[in-house]
Amino acid sequence: MREEQVINNAKTLIERVQQIPDRRDNRGKRQTLPCVLACVLMAMLSNRSYMSSIQRYMSHKIEWLKDVFDSPKATAVSRAQLPNILARVDWESLNTVFNALFGLCIEQHTGEWKAVDGKSLTGTIVDPAQAHDHERLVLVVGHTSHDILEQQRFSGAKESEVTVVRDLLEQTGLVGDKISFDAGHAYPDTLAPIHAADGIYVVQIKQNQPQLFTTLVQLAEQVEQEEMESEQAKFPAAGVVISTVDKGHGRLEERTGRVLSLDPGVLDQRWDPTGMKTVIVMDRRTEDLNTGKTSDERSYYVSNQPAATHEQDLFDAVRGHWRVESMNWIRDVTFNEDQVRTKDPNTGQILSSLRTMALTLLQSLHPKNVKATLEELADTPNALHDLLVRFNLVSTASAS
Repeated sequence: MREEQVINNAKTLIERVQQIPDRRDNRGKRQTLPCVLACVLMAMLSNRSYMSSIQRYMSHKIEWLKDVFDSPKATAVSRAQLPNILARVDWESLNTVFNALFGLCIEQHTGEWKAVDGKSLTGTIVDPAQAHDHERLVLVVGHTSHDILEQQRFSGAKESEVTVVRDLLEQTGLVGDKISFDAGHAYPDTLAPIHAADGIYVVQIKQNQPQLFTTLVQLAEQVEQEEMESEQAKFPAAGVVISTVDKGHGRLEERTGRVLSLDPGVLDQRWDPTGMKTVIVMDRRTEDLNTGKTSDERSYYVSNQPAATHEQDLFDAVRGHWRVESMNWIRDVTFNEDQVRTKDPNTGQILSSLRTMALTLLQSLHPKNVKATLEELADTPNALHDLLVRFNLVSTASAS
């Protein structure tokens, strides 16, 4: 889908990035900002994460990069120069370029569940005493497409994410869409506007909402008790049961979801405006295929969508949010986002935005193993060049 949106885009990556204002002093400026940013992106797509490794990639590949981006006067930047250049890049301008490059448009994903998920950039923590107050990112990702539809940077404590998300929902029109959240957004002031705008939400409930959590636990236990006392193997009057089994990464996962109707009368009055009426009780059993060890986990979700005839959609919405959360794992483990230390907060945000670009390009390849795909792109420059050509990020006339 994303490829179809941008395939007719006439502007290359360099031409797009030229829209970003260069705040550096013209005196002594030897490298153009577009070329530096494009080369950093190429380094990330070639399995480079750390600043020193990115700089070495640019230095070793500079002749090839000059041909790829048709920039014959480009020169490699030094290790000292690179973070100073990135620190002066305007994040909002780079995000505008990102949206233009990949044709980001939330309206084009109408009907698809969208996950809103926060990400802490722990590499921007300079003073451990200020660990609560650092750079963060909010991402909006399509459940099915895995397209990154929107991102918003902010600074401060984790709790400030709640208000950032509320503003983002209003500003983008997502307030009337199908949205999934983690437990950090289980608040009436977040969910009520969605219900009022005829949107649909699914949100996890944990102990941060103790009274509601206890109500859901009691409801699940009551249903299980009724099941034990019943002579029937199933209990359709109490809810619908949906199960799936997945095998991969050395694990066997069996998930069972019970979709139950929730009587609003049992809830505290402050939840009334949210239209909450459905509970999804998710049980997940994971078996390590190497050791045979198993673990069980139960989680609770609520929605304003009625259970009747929507059970499968709600079950899929919960699973879809899990998959989106796994993208943060890719950022942390494969791209080493949390391990890349930056002294300047803006440098960390710029690197994060470039990782978002790299991840978006990788998603178009539908990789089974992201790490292996990055290594393939690093080992075969022609494949990396072809990926950029496919999205018109470089001219087809450039060297490969």
